[in-house]
Amino acid sequence: MLDETELSLETALLLRPLPRSMWNGDEPMRFGGKPRLPQDVAWPRDETGHPLHFIVEIDLSRLPRDAAGYPTPDLLAQGSLFLFLPLDFDRLYSEKPGRLVFTPDDVSTLPECDPPSDLGDIGTMDPNHVHEDGTTEDGRLLVRQKAEVLQFRSERAINRLAEPDGGAWKRANQRHQAAVLQALKEARTFPGDDPEKLAPFLKIPLSFRQYLHRLRARHLDWEFIFDWSKDFFERCQHETLGHLYDMQKAGVQPKRVAWAIRSIQKTLDKVGGARFAQGRKPNFYNFFAPVSVARAFDWQARRWMALSRFRTGALSPETLDLFVDMLIEIDRRANQKDEAGEPLGLRAGLLYYRVKGHGLRSDWTRTMARNALRHACDRAVTREPQQAEGVSKDELWDRRIVEAQNQLVGSKASREVMPFQMFGLGYDYGSLHPKRDDDVLLFQFGEGFGLPLETGQDPVLQIWIKRDDLAAGRFDRVDYTLDMS
Repeated sequence: MLDETELSLETALLLRPLPRSMWNGDEPMRFGGKPRLPQDVAWPRDETGHPLHFIVEIDLSRLPRDAAGYPTPDLLAQGSLFLFLPLDFDRLYSEKPGRLVFTPDDVSTLPECDPPSDLGDIGTMDPNHVHEDGTTEDGRLLVRQKAEVLQFRSERAINRLAEPDGGAWKRANQRHQAAVLQALKEARTFPGDDPEKLAPFLKIPLSFRQYLHRLRARHLDWEFIFDWSKDFFERCQHETLGHLYDMQKAGVQPKRVAWAIRSIQKTLDKVGGARFAQGRKPNFYNFFAPVSVARAFDWQARRWMALSRFRTGALSPETLDLFVDMLIEIDRRANQKDEAGEPLGLRAGLLYYRVKGHGLRSDWTRTMARNALRHACDRAVTREPQQAEGVSKDELWDRRIVEAQNQLVGSKASREVMPFQMFGLGYDYGSLHPKRDDDVLLFQFGEGFGLPLETGQDPVLQIWIKRDDLAAGRFDRVDYTLDMS
């Protein structure tokens, strides 16, 4: 069993992208744009010869070294470090996808390097791992951003397999997340946003909020509710169908299962054909019946779909509160455990009715709700493009950084915070670093802090290095882990 009093503390670094209005020239990190590689350093390529995409350039001499008496891991005091990753197709999921390039030279006065001619347009790749607004006009580079570095105290990576119940790790993780949020709240204030525009977002659970960066308050209308509820309900139906198909293959109750499959397919056809503000209006009762958060979540979504289909305009504060209450309940159940230490039940009515004894839990409900929220956000922005005439991508992305930061700092700490980070405990899905207690978390990339990387559903990309290799500058000896919910 781990003794919490023996957990080693160190200074971890939180990497916070800044809008251009806050740049002062002292930032140790430059994300995107063109790198300032020395003349004798070639643009990195993967094993197949394809050029990699430039992510970040770090001036090691400008990184802080301790906080409240706790040192950072032993890191070279001088030099520049460059990270390149493949952001097109599936190359990011390979065993060693990226390249770290280190030079002992000061590159601050060097000219920027043009990318190789065969570096592809990220936006045309399928899949790609960058937000559509987050690239330069030719699609080959990320938008230029600079980041400041915030210090906070953190435990080192912990071997979760060394303790039966994971109690020490859970408590360390809670302290880590709280320290991240506290560091953000104590940092320089970002340019203010209209409180009335931010207020609706601050009600939505933090674990859902990473998909709201491009939205404004005006997007939270009845059509947004319709898009979410329809998509979430369909996902629940498809999940039930998947289980029924498995039962059909196994020969379980063939007549009843075949009838259930046909019934759900008819429902999906009916729901799939529904369009916002089109078709026959429901009767008075269906139109105004309230939605109870105590009901199964798929039935709640079906009711929201009926309520929203023929309403237009903005949501009233009371209606928004009812909808957000459902998201809060989905998030609450996903964070709770039963007496056996397992997540609570899925609470999807149709799945319970059709497939008794299934193994899905409430954390899967949250995953489906998040996916539906992403779908609704994409639809809302498509209806009203944000990139107005004369607004550059740089300015557009600055707005996204500010909105993401303001939405996050207005929240209480949550285990769902996956920051851009160097050193410390880092985020753990349970499969990323169970045995990494002797290693250093060199980099961690999530989705919630304003960089345009989109590597999957709630992704976290981590780069690990041995302490001796870090001290010696052996950045060619690193391991990559990528996981998502």
